[in-house]
This record gives sequence, C-alpha cells and structure tokens, in this order.
Amino acid sequence: MADTYVAVDVETTGLSPKTDRIIEIGAVKVENGVVTDCFSRLINPERHVGEFVEQLTGITDVMLRDAPLIGQVLPEFLDFCGAYPLVGHNILFDYGFLK
Repeated sequence: MADTYVAVDVETTGLSPKTDRIIEIGAVKVENGVVTDCFSRLINPERHVGEFVEQLTGITDVMLRDAPLIGQVLPEFLDFCGAYPLVGHNILFDYGFLK
C-alpha cells in the first residue's frame, strides 16, 4: 500500500486568516517516505509585510512586488496536492489560511 501525502507550510502577513494574507506556500509530496515533488511559490499579498514578518521569514516587500496573487497560485497548489492528505507542523493554522 502506497503511503502518499503532502507536507505543507505557509508564511503569512500575520496570525489571522480573516485579516492577514499568505505570502508563501511551500510543500513536498512524499511517497513511501521519499520526497517525489516540490512546490514553492511567493505570493503578492497586496500589502506591506511588516518588519516582524520580514525578520521571521526573510521575505521582503521587494521579493513579493512582482509575485503572482493568491488567485493564480492556489489553483496550482491544489493541482499539486491532488487528493492526497495534507500534513504539517501546526496544520490547523496553515489550513485556516488555505481554505
């Protein structure tokens, strides 16, 4: 039986899915314990990321200026995930932003 899942991590402008935005989605597809594919995209949040987030993530406004918007990236990410389960450290936080 194949054991396949997607491990995901998002970086955001803050802690609230209602008021903050995703600035990066990173994920790996794992099949039988082996990473078989990777997904990594910066996302323009259409707002300033703030000094705290910049220090925490290393992601700057300049890096995001020409990045695609979430509406362009999310369909690519969902296609990458397919029907595989999502896992991650603090997955409820990440999922709150992704949904």
